[in-house]
Amino acid sequence: MAITSPDEWTFLIRSLKHLFGFNSRTSTSLLVDLETQLTNFILLLKKKIDSVTSKEELDQAVNLVINFLDPAKLIAVYKNYDQRYLENLKNEFVNLLWHEYSICND
Repeated sequence: MAITSPDEWTFLIRSLKHLFGFNSRTSTSLLVDLETQLTNFILLLKKKIDSVTSKEELDQAVNLVINFLDPAKLIAVYKNYDQRYLENLKNEFVNLLWHEYSICND
């Protein structure tokens, strides 16, 4: 889960700026706050993922990501998403990831 290049960090920041409605007039302090929040979130998520021992804990970790991104913002930016679709997508992701994890760790 490491960000290994400046390009990856730039992609993340650009995506979050788009999601949160930032533009060229957004103040530098808000941009710095966004990067700080992202850095802190990544550290928190890493700790959470490192301690996952059950499908329910994995689900909680994925919910952290969705809540950080804000489901309402995701739905507003990606018009084809609605709450039910987002929930189904999350559940499918968790099920598949947990299945693969279980196979690899048996």
